[in-house]
Amino acid sequence: MASSPPKKNLSGWERRSDESKEQARQRAREWYAKNRERMLILGHKRYGILKLDPDRVRRENERTKQAVRDLRKEVLFTYGSCCACCGEHQYEFLALDHINGGGRKHRKAMSGRSGTSAYSYWRWFKKNGYPQGYRVLCHNCNQAIGSWGCCPHAKDVDNGKLAAA
Repeated sequence: MASSPPKKNLSGWERRSDESKEQARQRAREWYAKNRERMLILGHKRYGILKLDPDRVRRENERTKQAVRDLRKEVLFTYGSCCACCGEHQYEFLALDHINGGGRKHRKAMSGRSGTSAYSYWRWFKKNGYPQGYRVLCHNCNQAIGSWGCCPHAKDVDNGKLAAA
């Protein structure tokens, strides 16, 4: 009986047998046990942060926060600089609304889980050319629409109570 040809697109790890994978894991554990102190001093290379330098960690966190704020502001002002419902223009109170709903599904599709990093979320809009189907709302209006199906401001406008505003 002829054996099936090996799959060509598998990574080296996927081609290994279970026994071989366990041997590789054991070697990695032994290497880490020998080099643990060096790894802690150098820090995790993936993130480039020295764990023993709290000032550098603080500076990196501040830089990341500022990058998220700047990108968020850019995306919000591309879609509009004030709430489409009540006119709120204070940047800190604004959010991006999925007009047809499905925000949770959208975030899950972006990351494979219900939450995604703030930077990745805002970067998605910029990378995709600011697609249609989104609008700027304040957090109050966005929450009301998500919870009650409509915003109280829209009810007041429909009833003629907010005509002067």
